[in-house]
Amino acid sequence: MAGETLPLSKRLRVPLSVRVQNGPLWRYLSTLVEGRAAKVALAVVLAVCLSLTQGIGLLLLLPLLQLIGLNMGQGTSSSVGRYASAAFAFVGLPLTLATVLGVYVVIMTLYFLLTRWQNNLSYAIQYDFGLELRQKLYDAIVGTNWLFFSRNRASTFTAALTYEVDRVSNGTQQIFQGLAGLLILFAYVVVAWLLSAVTATAVVICGFVLVFGLKSKISVSREHGKALSTDMRQLYGAVTEHLDGMKTVKSYGTQERNKARFSDLSTRVMKDYVGYVRNMNNTQALYNIGSLAVLAGAVIALIEVLHLPGAVVLVLLYLFFQIIPQFNSLQLTYQSTVNMLPIFANVVDIEERCKMEAEHEVAVSKAIALRRSLELRDVSFSYAADGQSAVKDVNLKIDAGEMTAIVGTSGAGKSTIADLLIGLIEPQEGAVLIDGVPLDAERLHAWRACIGYVPQDTFLFNDTVRANLMWAYPDATDDELHTALRMAAAEDFVSQLPEGMETVLGDRGVRLSGGEQQRLALARALLRKPSLLILDEATSNLDSENELRIQRAIEALHGGITILAITHRLSTIRNADVIYVIESGRVIETGDWNSLTAAGTGRFVELCKAQDALRTDDVGSA
Repeated sequence: MAGETLPLSKRLRVPLSVRVQNGPLWRYLSTLVEGRAAKVALAVVLAVCLSLTQGIGLLLLLPLLQLIGLNMGQGTSSSVGRYASAAFAFVGLPLTLATVLGVYVVIMTLYFLLTRWQNNLSYAIQYDFGLELRQKLYDAIVGTNWLFFSRNRASTFTAALTYEVDRVSNGTQQIFQGLAGLLILFAYVVVAWLLSAVTATAVVICGFVLVFGLKSKISVSREHGKALSTDMRQLYGAVTEHLDGMKTVKSYGTQERNKARFSDLSTRVMKDYVGYVRNMNNTQALYNIGSLAVLAGAVIALIEVLHLPGAVVLVLLYLFFQIIPQFNSLQLTYQSTVNMLPIFANVVDIEERCKMEAEHEVAVSKAIALRRSLELRDVSFSYAADGQSAVKDVNLKIDAGEMTAIVGTSGAGKSTIADLLIGLIEPQEGAVLIDGVPLDAERLHAWRACIGYVPQDTFLFNDTVRANLMWAYPDATDDELHTALRMAAAEDFVSQLPEGMETVLGDRGVRLSGGEQQRLALARALLRKPSLLILDEATSNLDSENELRIQRAIEALHGGITILAITHRLSTIRNADVIYVIESGRVIETGDWNSLTAAGTGRFVELCKAQDALRTDDVGSA
């Protein structure tokens, strides 16, 4: 199974190539290269060029030292000097101090220019990769079905889209830096090996011993990476919940409890970071101490054992002082990569799970006009496979041009029916029929294009009134905007805002009252000129005066568009053509207001009496 960790005994029987290809590193590299292979290849080529120019620059130090009178001795160092003379003669340059310095300056200038190019390219790849990860993840989240989305915390998606993608993007840059460092290390080693194969080999072996000797620290980094990713998701979740529920928090006086929870999560994240950094610093300290011992041994070997000339010793010491830190940099890069890979794996896992639960993608066809009726036929749906049905064997019909109402107590299944009619969820039994034709994946997006939906919990963007309205219909004219506002009884209060339709509403429309928010949401829905207008408890936050305005607005629409009202406020549906009473996910009564109340008994009558009693109690208490 994907993601399953095999026991060590079984893992050893799996070929290394298979283990690598199934691992997060292989997935990361294949994802990185996909779509940007040319840029990645160019970055690798530039890293190779950096190594070559650095190596040539180092080799030029040998004839340079000879020219200033230092003894290079015999052997490879002398041979390098002869090769340099031949190379200069080949291009027609005399081997003088000025020419060698001039060539050295040119080579190192090229090195610095290549470094700039390679850095710019690697940063471009880094941000392009981060953009791709973020966009693909966002597309997958938006494309998933509503049921899957609603069962997951929004903060999990938020953390993955922001913090986790940024961590992967930054890790990509470190990998490119590590690649360049590895190739430059190779150049250093080659030059050192030309001067003294024995000591160069010994230093390289010691470097690898130090790296592998601290391998246990890599496992610690991996665990810190997993813990940090988990705790950051929980912190994002807490922040989102606390800020969204701030009014309730203050009303209940539970600020201290929330602060304690936030502090606990923040402390855990801080400890994860500190643990990761401490592990990095401990590793570096141990490596530095080991490096000093290696360098001390190299000095003794060069001078006391090999008796190399002083100029060669100086060059080798310079090289060794460059080689050892490069091993350290490579190990730190590896630690950072190992720390990043669990985060990358989580981002990819979220994306894949969203794609597995994606709605069917089809070409958007022309909007469906509701001409005769919208119908639920023998529809059943349960949110849990082994749980109680939210709706069971529901049959209802919404005739075009009429107003249909669905009433019932909380939890009766009213909103589930609305979700079924919109196509947010699919019936597990039965069918949704539009003019007698089943609603399927091919017609889903076209159907939603002709729906105006006003939920109980209105969501407004932190933008102007105009932008909030035009979000539903970007091509709307000013006349259409004012008409929609007037139909929703919202034109008066919008005109009294400081800047009219250019007034910024604040986060979630905080500058408006609850009733004003719902009237603006109704205007936004009407701006689409929908075939079906769904009002899901759309008058729940309105006072009597505004409720009357909305009711009059709805009555004015009666006959022009098809209206489905889901409500507890029975006074708003007195003129509905058909009223369905829902109880425990079933339709138990059907009729218009007069037929349902004529007998003086029944569930609808009970609901009316309960609401009248509540209204009487409110008047009496006032």
